[in-house]
Amino acid sequence: MIRQIQGGHTNIGWLDSYHSFSFGEYHNPERMGFGALRVINDDTIKPGTGFGKHSHKNMEIITIMLEGELLHEDDFNSKALLKKGDVQAISAGKGIVHSTTNPDDNLNSELLQIWITPNELNVTPLYRSSSIDSKECQNKFQQIISLFKTGAGLWIYQNVWFSIATLDINTIASYSVNDNKNGFTFSLCKEVQC
Repeated sequence: MIRQIQGGHTNIGWLDSYHSFSFGEYHNPERMGFGALRVINDDTIKPGTGFGKHSHKNMEIITIMLEGELLHEDDFNSKALLKKGDVQAISAGKGIVHSTTNPDDNLNSELLQIWITPNELNVTPLYRSSSIDSKECQNKFQQIISLFKTGAGLWIYQNVWFSIATLDINTIASYSVNDNKNGFTFSLCKEVQC
């Protein structure tokens, strides 16, 4: 998990969040992001709680569900219930107001929240989501985010690609970067040793 490879941590009761880069009360001037990558938070949201209505502008916001459920609602009439294995992309553009809450009364929501600075400002806000195909990512990489509207996965306004894989122990999967000018790799390990 990200909590194993970073230094920032915030626990405010209903939200337990581990930060790879400066975020909220965790400030480290040497960890302000990596290129267009601004935030990777490993969040746990307690049952029946969450982020009430709040706004974002000119940010690409990606959510990857690890466990539980998350209810998204926004002022553009998008409403979605995300479950384990779902991916959400929001282009906040010229401004969006949304809420994300854990609708379950008993189980935590666990998710990765990733923010990317866009390559185009003040676009019309856009919401989209999809599910990770567990067969497509078993011991190989499945693309879940890209720059291209016609590519695999969800597209965003930035020159980035995200891929995900579920690897059996002692399995190696190869990955080729899509653009030699940029690249960032990290491992997410849960219930297995990396």
